[in-house]
Amino acid sequence: MKKQFFSIALAAALFFGPQVFADEKDFNVSGCAGFQFTRLQAWKFWGGYQFPRNYNNVVIDLIVDRTITPHFSIHAGVEAFMWFNTHDLVSGKFGLYQPAMGENSAYLFQAENVLTFDEDNLFRIPNDVFKGEIHMGYFPYKYNPDVRNLGEYLFRSGTYPGWLRTISFVPEARLTGLLISTTAFNTWKNDLLVTTEMDMYPFYDLSYTLISSIKVGRVLDIGGGIDLSRLTPANGKLTRREKDQNNNPCPFYMKNLVTVWDTIAGTLDTISGDTAGYYTFAGTKIMGRLSIDLKGFLPEGAASIFGENDGKIYGEFDILGLENQGDYYKKLSERIPVTFGFNVPTFKLFDVLSCEFEYYTNPYPNNYRFQVMAMLPKYGGTPAPDDQTDYENGFTKIPGIDYNWSWYQHDSWKWSVYFKKSIGKNYSIRGLAARDHLRNMSNSLTARDYDESLTKTNQWYWALRFISTW
Repeated sequence: MKKQFFSIALAAALFFGPQVFADEKDFNVSGCAGFQFTRLQAWKFWGGYQFPRNYNNVVIDLIVDRTITPHFSIHAGVEAFMWFNTHDLVSGKFGLYQPAMGENSAYLFQAENVLTFDEDNLFRIPNDVFKGEIHMGYFPYKYNPDVRNLGEYLFRSGTYPGWLRTISFVPEARLTGLLISTTAFNTWKNDLLVTTEMDMYPFYDLSYTLISSIKVGRVLDIGGGIDLSRLTPANGKLTRREKDQNNNPCPFYMKNLVTVWDTIAGTLDTISGDTAGYYTFAGTKIMGRLSIDLKGFLPEGAASIFGENDGKIYGEFDILGLENQGDYYKKLSERIPVTFGFNVPTFKLFDVLSCEFEYYTNPYPNNYRFQVMAMLPKYGGTPAPDDQTDYENGFTKIPGIDYNWSWYQHDSWKWSVYFKKSIGKNYSIRGLAARDHLRNMSNSLTARDYDESLTKTNQWYWALRFISTW
């Protein structure tokens, strides 16, 4: 009851509070309201096959922008979300059954300060030569403008383990920290980010990222980046795990170093020869992307019959950890998701109609259960992938559920089809059909399935989202 009251009170404050400033020219309120219908055609929950199911949610976004000076502004955004569990909950501890229940949530999705520098500031450099922005706080971030669903994995991924995550109709990350973004000659863009981990345990680790992109004429857009993920841990013992989920030492052995794990003494001893290291969540990620706009090969007059996004071919690859680790992470090729897509020409019938594909040979489940459960001392947790076999440590096996890797034998390929159609200035319809990295919605930490829901070729969903903006 308290949670529902808080959500209603917060929503009321968001909608009526800004009216106090509504007459100020440096104050702007915008947002959107939407309804989404989702049809899960085939999916799984904790290894068990699930029958088709409808799933609805409602979302309201409110964004408040306040200009303090011509070069300094504040942006705050709050989202209210009404959603349902996509599955019925079964408590193994008490043997209870709980049907899918509705939930109301309200939370921040943006809270940032922005400093801009352009030709009107003290540098007096023309905008077409050099301009930039400094963002500090919590902000949405997207480095690949073409991606509609599959991709953007420099931030929407783990390093060790190399899980991937997608959220329907939200193809960007939300980051906390500092962003310095510059653009030279309207073609060469560079982003430097220092971010703190606020989304996935271990929390508060610092990462350092550099992303650069350049446009070549009307045809080519090339980009690349490097992310030193969790380079500065908040707590080294949490990021570099010395114990596994069963509270046992979890070293791995490497060549040509000078320490080794002493299994009798339980210590790392300095000797010559091989060494033992520890699995770590930290690592180096690499990203490269390419976009080709086929309209750029046409005269501008002929290209005008096409929509802005028509005819684009694009792709992205990400390396989730350059370094090998122990028995799990021996092959670099198993840590490289590759995505590519094509925008089908619709001659302005749709804003965009994209088809995207992904190939990722990770042999392990796309599951971050061990990483999430690492925050609970009872369960432990390591940077090792969830092998879907250890359900003895605090988890109860449910009869009829497949606890092996048979779900993942044909799981290297993913696909997605997306469209957007604007109707007037303030209304749009968006559609998505996909076999992506969808996960079940749940309000239970221990009963939640942290594995993706669509792992066999016949498992997929489609969704429609109706959005009005103001």
